[in-house]
Amino acid sequence: MGLRREARELALQFLYKYNSLKEVDFPKEVNADLEKFWQSFRPDFSGKGKEFTEKIVFTVFQNFSEIDPLISSSLKNWKFDRLSSIDKNILRIAVAEFLYFDDIDFNVSINEAIEIAKKYGAQNSGKFVNGVLDRIKEKIEEEKRRKEECLI
Repeated sequence: MGLRREARELALQFLYKYNSLKEVDFPKEVNADLEKFWQSFRPDFSGKGKEFTEKIVFTVFQNFSEIDPLISSSLKNWKFDRLSSIDKNILRIAVAEFLYFDDIDFNVSINEAIEIAKKYGAQNSGKFVNGVLDRIKEKIEEEKRRKEECLI
């Protein structure tokens, strides 16, 4: 398993405990919980992998008010509140990468999310995550095209 895949999986495991990001005292509570998380589960995980995990976690917490509505508006015949915590957080991680990690290609984020969903989610989570992320990718790319057209 690659370092970034492992970092994404650790971010998912950390985010899993938070049912509602709105109720979290960010960054104080998150910093304290991350410290406990590392000490309890992965005291050996350090360097770039740990930095990437924390970057994902902080990006999700700082931007959930933009990330969650984008996910919600991309669901078909499903409500955001009904998503499993696993699927919801896999989607949050991928969308955070879409919006805030310029060095990661959309397709890499999608493929990583699908593989993680297959490993941790329900039987059809991989397909579900793929469909939602494809719709979000299309929305973001369309928005970029519109902005570029306005500049021309």
